[in-house]
Amino acid sequence: MMMASGNTDGGGSGPTVTWDPTRGADTVDYSNDNLTAEHNGSVSSKRNLLASVGRTSGKWYWEVVVDHRENYFLIVGVTDADYNFESDIGAFQDGFGYVGGNGNRYIEGSYGSYGDSFSDGDVIGVAMNLDDGEIEFYKNGVSQGVRSAGYTPGHEYWPAVTLYPDLDQVTARFAASDFSYAVPAGFSAYA
Repeated sequence: MMMASGNTDGGGSGPTVTWDPTRGADTVDYSNDNLTAEHNGSVSSKRNLLASVGRTSGKWYWEVVVDHRENYFLIVGVTDADYNFESDIGAFQDGFGYVGGNGNRYIEGSYGSYGDSFSDGDVIGVAMNLDDGEIEFYKNGVSQGVRSAGYTPGHEYWPAVTLYPDLDQVTARFAASDFSYAVPAGFSAYA
């Protein structure tokens, strides 16, 4: 289990939290100090990104910039350590996702109406409330609604994204100094 350093404002020589290239597939190309990830299209199946640091408690916020969404099912969300790298974020218990193509939520294998669709240039904010068992997604600073997430107490959860082989690309913003929008009241920046 990795823990974040004391750097909480994103200062210093580089980010303390990034996408973790050791926990994904070789079909993802990383750049920008491992904050930008692109499915390189070398295989015809989806791949998931996972942050380098997980959390077991607290109220955390981060942003994902959608650099390019070619596929309907680009999913931004949260998962625990037991997920399958080749399944969509949200396909299993303890997975919670927001689907780009239609704005649906994808929680524990079930799709449902949730918010607005998102595409290139949109900034998706994620407020993960492990203390109260809730998750809230934002599109360009506008809440898409608070949802009960039913986090399993004591499990470790990570920021995650499902990329498809159509050259989907995202950039993570874990440090407050990089955010486009204000951190919601009561939450802390992820890094």
